[in-house]
Amino acid sequence: MTGRERILCAYRGGKPDRTPVAIRGVNPFNAAWVARKHASYKPLIDYVREYADIAEIFPLSRGFLYSDDAGLVRTRIRKDLTADRVETTETLQTPKGPVTRVIDYSRAQQLSMVRKAWVETDEDLARILSLPFKHHRPDLKPYFAQRAAIGERGICLPELSNAVGTVHDLLGTERLAVWSLERREDLVELLEIFNARLLDLLDYLLEAGVGPVIAFNGEELITPPVHGLRDFDEFVVAYDRLLVERIHARGGLCRIHCHGRIGRLLDGFLKTGVDAIHPVEEPPMGDITLEAFRRRVGTRICVKGGVQIGDLYGKDADEVTALCRKAIHAAGTDGALVLAPSASPYWPELTPAMFENYRAMIDSVRYV
Repeated sequence: MTGRERILCAYRGGKPDRTPVAIRGVNPFNAAWVARKHASYKPLIDYVREYADIAEIFPLSRGFLYSDDAGLVRTRIRKDLTADRVETTETLQTPKGPVTRVIDYSRAQQLSMVRKAWVETDEDLARILSLPFKHHRPDLKPYFAQRAAIGERGICLPELSNAVGTVHDLLGTERLAVWSLERREDLVELLEIFNARLLDLLDYLLEAGVGPVIAFNGEELITPPVHGLRDFDEFVVAYDRLLVERIHARGGLCRIHCHGRIGRLLDGFLKTGVDAIHPVEEPPMGDITLEAFRRRVGTRICVKGGVQIGDLYGKDADEVTALCRKAIHAAGTDGALVLAPSASPYWPELTPAMFENYRAMIDSVRYV
């Protein structure tokens, strides 16, 4: 099988010629990504290009709240807080007045944190909702170019945030949790608005030939312990189900990215009809083993995962090989497994030991 055939077979619940192995966050066919990486990543990029099955994330443009943002008036003011930290205050003009968001960025860690979300008051929300909706139609040429570059080596995985992920972008984690208790009707109203817009964008993508796999994120924001089963059913399942139905109607597949404690949520995921979940984390990071996951859902949902990123950083190559083989025997003997790390490599520089662990992971699928 080709890498593309292998991954799609697993996503469909089948058993390919061998377990596919896809290295999340390493994108050898994305020239812009390769150019940004430190030289220490070159051995890994070359090895993934040559020997892994490719599943490169392509972050699709969703405008602002799934609305075309070409005419929006924004200003950004950057301020150095320390030698490492940069603060960016972004102001957006709306028909009812300005709204702001403040983001902290660490140069050393290459990570950002939202210090002030767009919506803190009812006035902020009214201003956001005063923005007129315009159908968002992103330029898809870069996506098709990357998909063509990957070819039969694997898949180009376009990814969008789901409706609750977009509401989280507006409110932030704490306010979203509070609203789930105190302003549930307002929260549902926002979800209805944004999911309708997302379906409109999704129809455009499917009509244009994007796929065969489309990925979503945002589901992990409504997982235990912050949220419970009712929240997951009403804020995620009710809306993701419509997305998956639309994708399946066109013969496509859907992959969801969801860290955390998903064991209690499996019935909900089954209701959505999702084809694959990444990363399915075992305890202590998650709450379900790969064996238990497979017993619960059979091969109806493909596991993309099996190896914690922390183990790739902290263990040696022999230990990584053992972990990979354990994951394959636990979740892949009947197929429906794409061996993958739980997250992307996040250190600015890649150590030789880390490269050896990635190589051990890629090589492990050949000898099981």
